[in-house]
Formats: sequence, C-alpha cells, structure tokens
Amino acid sequence: MRAARTSRVVLTTVVPLVVVALRRLSWAQAPALPPTVPLPMPSDGSSATQAGVIVGLVLAGIVFAIVTARIVDLRRKRETEAVEIQSRVADALLADGVLGRLPVSVTVHIPIAHRDQAVAEVRGDVPSQEMREAVMQAVQREVLHLRPQAQVEDRLMVMPASRHAA
Repeated sequence: MRAARTSRVVLTTVVPLVVVALRRLSWAQAPALPPTVPLPMPSDGSSATQAGVIVGLVLAGIVFAIVTARIVDLRRKRETEAVEIQSRVADALLADGVLGRLPVSVTVHIPIAHRDQAVAEVRGDVPSQEMREAVMQAVQREVLHLRPQAQVEDRLMVMPASRHAA
C-alpha cells in the first residue's frame, strides 16, 4: 500500500517535471533560423549543461517526493500508535468500576523523531486526592507497560463533590 502511494506521488509529481524538462530541452535545441542556414555550434557545451541541470532537478524532485511520502507515512503511524495507547489506557480505567466513572481523559503525543518519547497527559476532575493517586497509578502502569520511556503528566484537578447537589 505504501509502494502504491509512493508511486502515485512520484507519478503525479515527477512525470510532469520530466515532461516540462524535455519540452524545454527540445525548445532550446530547436533551430531559430530556417534550415538552409547552418547554425553555429555552441562551443561552451550549454545544451549539455542545460540537460545536466534538468536531470538534477528531476532527481531532486524525486528525492523530495520520496522524503515527503516517508514523513507523512511516519506521522500517520505515530498518530495510530498514540490512539492505540489512549484506547488501552481508557480500557484499563473502565475495567476498574470506580475509575471508569470519573471524567478523566488521557491524550498521548508521540513525536515523529523519537519513538519512545511518548507523553501522556491525564486530564479531568477527581473527587479526592486518593482517587487522583489511583487514576495516576493505573495510567502510569498501562502507559509504561506499552512504552517504558514514556512520560505521564498529571493534569488532574481535585474537585470535592458538594454535599448539597441540586
């Protein structure tokens, strides 16, 4: 699937560049005078230089397209991994009856450059400090099981439940 995507990017990016380059090269070599008058031959090799520049530009375009496709693919993989970790943490919280009812969410960020430097942010409101610690322990256990080098950031707020709820 990745090869098909890369091929599509190459075909839509590189082929038009090659066509334009070949047209410019053919225009540069087309005689400007009638065919009966001999054209002076360039002694500096300018058409060879133009061809070299065009080939260089085409190769640079191909390399750019491949690198861009790889970066986009890597970003997609990191986002998929982050969603998977978030899902596993949510399942772990839901498995515990008390923690599953709390308004807590976990957002995971995995940078493109460093695979193991995931950051999990735990946000939400908990009724007590003990619940906060229980949530953080459950999240840390699950995240560190999946990514040993990950960091877990505590953004939970302790909001005691009011006794006189309306």
